[in-house]
Amino acid sequence: MSRLNEDQKRIFDRVCQVLQNKSQILRLYVSSEGGTGKSFLIETIKHWIRIHLGKTIAISAPTGIAAFNIDGLTIHRMFQLPVTNESTAKYTHLSDMVLKTLRDKFKTVELFIIDEVSMISNVTLMFINLKRQCEIFDTTDTDDGFFGRKHILLFGDLLQLPPVKEQSPFVKMSRSEIQKYLGIMGGSDLWRLFDYDELLINMQQRGDNAYRDILSRIRIGLVTGLDIDVLQSRKIHFQGSSCDEGLNELCTYMSQLPVDTICLLPTCYLCKVLNTAMLNKIDSDEILLIAEDHVDCAPVIRKKVHKILADKDDKVSETAGIERVIAIKIGAKVMIRRNIDVTLGLVNGTIRNVVAVNRSVDGNRIDSIKIVISDITKKSQ
Repeated sequence: MSRLNEDQKRIFDRVCQVLQNKSQILRLYVSSEGGTGKSFLIETIKHWIRIHLGKTIAISAPTGIAAFNIDGLTIHRMFQLPVTNESTAKYTHLSDMVLKTLRDKFKTVELFIIDEVSMISNVTLMFINLKRQCEIFDTTDTDDGFFGRKHILLFGDLLQLPPVKEQSPFVKMSRSEIQKYLGIMGGSDLWRLFDYDELLINMQQRGDNAYRDILSRIRIGLVTGLDIDVLQSRKIHFQGSSCDEGLNELCTYMSQLPVDTICLLPTCYLCKVLNTAMLNKIDSDEILLIAEDHVDCAPVIRKKVHKILADKDDKVSETAGIERVIAIKIGAKVMIRRNIDVTLGLVNGTIRNVVAVNRSVDGNRIDSIKIVISDITKKSQ
């Protein structure tokens, strides 16, 4: 606790006071820009609760990488929330067995912490409140029974990424939306239940402070003329006159950068073009992974299903992000696109390097691909 700065100590003291007092329910949102020591504060609170209260905390985040970075679980896994690839899922009630399992799991939990709250939609927040915590802790008909009458601590930066194709958590849901997604009448503004605090002291000791300060000003829309000049001075100028020549120069330039360098591109198409060009630079055999559709249905409609699938071959957005053909090479980087095991860092967005390919005895089939973790993630394999 002696290592906490002024902001961290103020929030820590506030949390501890409410949890010890037992006469109040903690509902607090802490705004936290990158580098302000949020993860250290969460870890300190967790240890204090375990040592002084003999209880535990439940930590979650909307994405696998965010959950991994704070030693938590994804929100959907923790609360067993419904998931769809197309649109917002409608709420489904827990089975008696799952409900009992979650009640046993959370019986020693004193505090729920949710990180990266900016990426959580108002619908998901309502799911967590009204239909999960109230369901698990049986407070639906209780006065002020929001969130199961459990202590809730939210972290995140509302000026960062918003929810994908959904509304931010602070947007009040209409009665029609609540009826649509939860199947109940009525409405409530959950965001108004939370008090506000913020972490402002930046704890980063290394790196490019000038660049960090520019990003901080961009975050709030206060870009100066000097900021623009600095960014303009960092532009990369290529000599080639054609797209192919420019792409080749970009690949050469990137190959000289540190291995954990990330290149941000505006569209998935441009990302695919650059990935293909970088793959062609690797001096090893190309290995094609070809997806096969297996249709389990009545023969009378199988032909129709195959036609529908054929029409979707080039529409990755309609095939759960799965390409028809993926080309890899030994030495290439690959990105995991699904959460496999958050505790091991096998999450959506993790980048790893291919080191070997194991084939069948006849050499016609790929049995497995061996990959090792890169230095991009926080932990090692």
